[in-house]
Amino acid sequence: MEWFYIATLIMWLTIPLDYLVAPEAISTVLLGHGLFSTVALVIALRAWASFGSNVWQGLSTCLFVGAIMAAAILTGQAAGGAHFERFVVIGFFGMSTGVAFLPLTTLWTVLASLVLVLSFLAGQILNPLVDLASGLLFTCYCIAIGSAFVWYRWRSTGNQLRVALLRMKEAHNAGLLKESHDRLHFIAHTDALTGLCNREAVMEALALHLREAPADSVLSVAMIDIDDFKRLNDSLGHIAGDQALRSVGTLFLDFETSDNARCGRIGGEEFLILLPGIGAELAHARIATLMGRLHQMAIAHPQSTVSDRVTLSVGIVTTTLGTNNRCELEALVRTADIALYAAKKEGRNRIVSVALGPERMAA
Repeated sequence: MEWFYIATLIMWLTIPLDYLVAPEAISTVLLGHGLFSTVALVIALRAWASFGSNVWQGLSTCLFVGAIMAAAILTGQAAGGAHFERFVVIGFFGMSTGVAFLPLTTLWTVLASLVLVLSFLAGQILNPLVDLASGLLFTCYCIAIGSAFVWYRWRSTGNQLRVALLRMKEAHNAGLLKESHDRLHFIAHTDALTGLCNREAVMEALALHLREAPADSVLSVAMIDIDDFKRLNDSLGHIAGDQALRSVGTLFLDFETSDNARCGRIGGEEFLILLPGIGAELAHARIATLMGRLHQMAIAHPQSTVSDRVTLSVGIVTTTLGTNNRCELEALVRTADIALYAAKKEGRNRIVSVALGPERMAA
């Protein structure tokens, strides 16, 4: 809409200049440059700001172009002589620039250009100093220039559209690629049955924590095993065994959220839980709470040697990280496994906790 303002402002500013050049034509100048252009401006602004329709915008543009050219022709007639051609030519080139760069559809750009050309031709015919042949020839020159403006605008719009479509396609492809990558990463690092991290993912998380955790920070690792899981499969079938694993997995997923832990299924009925920043007593208490929640779930296990429901044996190792971390991961997992074995040996459905110092982990 800025172009309508600028064109009308130029028309207003030329009123005193036209008065200096042709004072006898001031009434016609005020009528054309003042009234015609202002009314056309109001209509155009109304159409472009409120209606939001291509039809109204196109019609208002044609009206604006016709009004400005009519003002130029009337002023030229009143001023007479060489001023006639000057007013008409200036009006033509000013309007042709606007028609070329306004965001109109191709159809309305052509119609507005037609209004402009017919107005210019009328100015040539009404000018007493221009014969018909010269007027037609000059009109053809101006049509060629106006057509070049329109063609440039059409090509520019087409290029912008192609670039926009290309960028949308690239963004879409990039989004699909990222979605596929994320999906593959999820599949590669997730246990399909329980939804927990798989062995590779939880070991990577442990290794990353050992690399990045500050010295003297505390870490607890829990190795967990479902008691008598083979008896569960043998007595109730593998479907019931898988359902028990899914239920335990859901319990561990909730534990991850509530206790800022990292849980993973490392194989069969074995699980690993990382508790960063958690000391021995608190780790024991949280795992005991976890076992209590499992007890309340009452997952049937009629062939268990310790209970009528699914239970867990747990080995917890707690350490304060040192500066030499070369063997910490293997030492932690091995020690947690030893603690788990001790829990099973002592009767299952219990927790055995051990502490591991930095000097033993680096040994």
